[in-house]
Parts: sequence; structure tokens; C-alpha cells
Amino acid sequence: MKFYFRKRELEIRQSVYRNNNRVALVIVDVETGENFATLTVNVTNVNYPEDVFAIKTWSENEEVAEVIFNTDAFEDTGRRAENGHVIIEFWRLKPPYSLAHIPFVT
Repeated sequence: MKFYFRKRELEIRQSVYRNNNRVALVIVDVETGENFATLTVNVTNVNYPEDVFAIKTWSENEEVAEVIFNTDAFEDTGRRAENGHVIIEFWRLKPPYSLAHIPFVT
């Protein structure tokens, strides 16, 4: 899933958090192949469905998360969880999007 942010072509790719096997969504620069940011956070103290992602919408991710949300590929579930001083948002992919459309980090 590709999109533009600050004149850069970026792509969301998937990986796995090793401690709990949850899907991690990573933002990669298409031109360089370098990791730009990680969209998700690894939340181990909150239970949520496998088709839902814990999204980091604060700090350096604030602007890029908004751009990604505005692609209309995700929907906000409305669920929130506190993690220290921040609030985690929970999103899911909207049909017709699915993890099958998101390549793995290479």
C-alpha cells in the first residue's frame, strides 16, 4: 500500500513482533528501501482482535498516521488504551484492503 508524505513515496509493509507474533506495520521509503517509521506499537497488556492494529498517532508519527488514515484504507474502531502518557488508537483495514495487499518487509 503506497502513499505520498512530504514528497516521498512510502509504502506500508508488514512484519511481526517477535515476543507475541502480532503484525507490525512498518513504513518504508520506496526509493531507498529504508524504514521511515513504524505505524503500530507492540501492546502486550491489552487484548484486541487479530484484525485490529494498535496505532502510534503521537510524536513523530502524528502527521504520517493522519496521512495514512486519510488514504481511506483504515477505519478507526473507536477503541483507545492508555500507555503511559499516550493514548493508543486501534484501527482495522477497510474492505477491500487486507493484509494480503501489504507486502512483508524484506
